[in-house]
Amino acid sequence: MDEIIKHGGKREGAGRKSKGNEIMQIRISPDVAKRIRREAEERGCSLGDIIEYYIQSEMQKERGV
Repeated sequence: MDEIIKHGGKREGAGRKSKGNEIMQIRISPDVAKRIRREAEERGCSLGDIIEYYIQSEMQKERGV
């Protein structure tokens, strides 16, 4: 029983690679959450991608771009 187990556990380079994005928690109405989920599913992307798209679009409108 003195064998060294070589599988499992933390390994360098293992796991999902970070995109470098910041994590935020927000509270939104159930209706908005439902619309975001539906659109993300229709487009085949993440909730964060949809939210970021709309925030970026609104920020560009404010700047007149």
